[in-house]
Order: sequence, then C-alpha cells, then structure tokens
Amino acid sequence: MDRVIQEIKNTYHDIDRMIGSIPNVCSKGCSYCCYQSIKIVASEELTISEYLDKNVDDDKKQIIKSQLETWTEYFFENTPDNKVLNDEDILKFEERVVRDSIPCFFLIEGKCSIYPVRPLVCRTHIVADNPEFCNKDRTRNSLPNTYTIREQAMTRIFKSAPMNSIRLLGYAMSDYFEIKIPLKLVALRLIGRKY
Repeated sequence: MDRVIQEIKNTYHDIDRMIGSIPNVCSKGCSYCCYQSIKIVASEELTISEYLDKNVDDDKKQIIKSQLETWTEYFFENTPDNKVLNDEDILKFEERVVRDSIPCFFLIEGKCSIYPVRPLVCRTHIVADNPEFCNKDRTRNSLPNTYTIREQAMTRIFKSAPMNSIRLLGYAMSDYFEIKIPLKLVALRLIGRKY
C-alpha cells in the first residue's frame, strides 16, 4: 500500500509541475469548479485517507463526514432505484448536482480541505481566462492540453494498483467516514469519457 501511495504522490508531483508550466488563472481557494460530482481512480482513495489521518483534525473530519452524509442522501434521492446505475444515470446525476449547486463534501468555507492530495481530475482542471466564467458554467472545459496530461497520469495511476477502477469520490470515501446510508451499485466505463 505504501508503494501505491508513493506512486500516486509522485504522479501528482509530476502533474503539478506540468500544469504549473501552462498559463492559467486557477489557484488554491478558487472553488467555482468544486460544485460538481467528482470521479477518482480507486487507488487515489489511499492517498486521501492517509492525508486525512495525518493532517486533518477531528473537528474538520466531522464537518467532512456531515457533508458527505448530505451528499450521499442527495445521491440516493436523485438516482434511480432497483437497478445498477450506469454512465447515463451518473451523467444525469452530475447535471443535477451542477444545477442544484451541490458542493464537494471536502469543500469547507470555500477551500478544499484535502488540497495537497486533491484528485487527479481536480488538479488537471485549469482555465486561462477570467475564473468568474467558471461561476457561470461550473462544468466548462479545461484547457485542451490538460486532457493529454490527465490521460497519461490516469494510465500511470491505474498501473499503480491491481484491480483499479473509476469510482465516485463520495462512494470511495464512504468507508473511511463510516457512512451508514446504503449505497447503490454503480458500473462506470472509461471509454469515450473525459474524467
């Protein structure tokens, strides 16, 4: 497990260096794009969990847990029952999250509480013009050259652990925070999607 965490951290370091070389207006504390559903490579959960254990105090963890419970209830109420959820179901849910301005449960007072280990999709989403445009369109596309960086990093992270998959961030963190709400089955595909 330590090897996997270190490989993810190394990948994040390399991504940050590459993204940092691209002119952009994104910065720590800007949270306009944090109002959408996030997917992670499953092994990223290890890095986030380690960070929470070592760097986040119990009071903040309680806030995160409460916000995750709210997110999970919202997910449960806004997705179909009695079926395995597919990409189309998740896409409809993602659109609803944006429309209803549901924040990421790691967002506390407008700041990412796990910023140093924020997921791959978060650290590769940058824009070059006025960030206020992100407030009007929270799912606006990132700069085109970031997609190649994201795909290369995703491949690297996938290779870091056997049986890796794409997971909803809320699902990935539900065990860590001991969320008691029953989860629905979700089957996500990688093909043809920009994560």
